[in-house]
Amino acid sequence: MNKYRRQALIAEILRERFVTSQLQLLELLRERGVEVSQATLSRDLAEMGAVRDGQTKRYILAKDRDPAAALSRARSIMKMMVKEVGFSGNLAVVKTGPGQANTVAHILDSLELPELLGTVAGDNTIICVAKEGVSGAELARRIRELASE
Repeated sequence: MNKYRRQALIAEILRERFVTSQLQLLELLRERGVEVSQATLSRDLAEMGAVRDGQTKRYILAKDRDPAAALSRARSIMKMMVKEVGFSGNLAVVKTGPGQANTVAHILDSLELPELLGTVAGDNTIICVAKEGVSGAELARRIRELASE
């Protein structure tokens, strides 16, 4: 099963069932004939914007939750993962812990910041490209604000 079909199935399960852990979700996927590793499932959930709701502790998708809550969650994740933000020209460079860059890049892209054109993530470094007319310094300042609030 390709990634997009798997993620569509994960979304379907999250909407139908009260899923509180990745282990539970792995079992529900196995019941439907899909074998996937914990690491792959974790990446899928991050890419899909799925997080555990603070009140119910169940996994929910970004588009199914309150925008203010989503922003709050994004800020708390960024505060934990962003180590340093620098800039050069029209670029901002974000340093994270090992293996955390994809999660932070996905968060930045999903926030649809007016200053940000897009991101490219490695293992612990993200290149953020500023939109036309926005400097790397302005973009870096905005990212620092998100990661410190």
